[in-house]
Amino acid sequence: MVLNFLRGGAAINVLAREIGARVVVADMGVDADLPSDPGLRAVKIRRGTANIARGPAMTIDEASRVTGARRGLVRAELLTGLDVGLTGDMGIANPGAADRRAHHVA
Repeated sequence: MVLNFLRGGAAINVLAREIGARVVVADMGVDADLPSDPGLRAVKIRRGTANIARGPAMTIDEASRVTGARRGLVRAELLTGLDVGLTGDMGIANPGAADRRAHHVA
């Protein structure tokens, strides 16, 4: 799916094109090694998240590092003309991980 984002073939890419927005793809936790791509920001914190049926999706330290990485990406994008930033999360079979992380960070 991440490769589809990079190729511009995902639904978010279509929506972004319609309003003239950019999609910035960041690997903060894909459970695979992704190929180098000029459109990919490689800031992996860990490979995947843990099973939330057994405990937290990630540690508080990892969630804090994700927050710091997101801030760094926004700062970098501000230098390239960013005026509005929205973050998203892409997960397959783990929709609760982002929610769990948000609770740790808040």
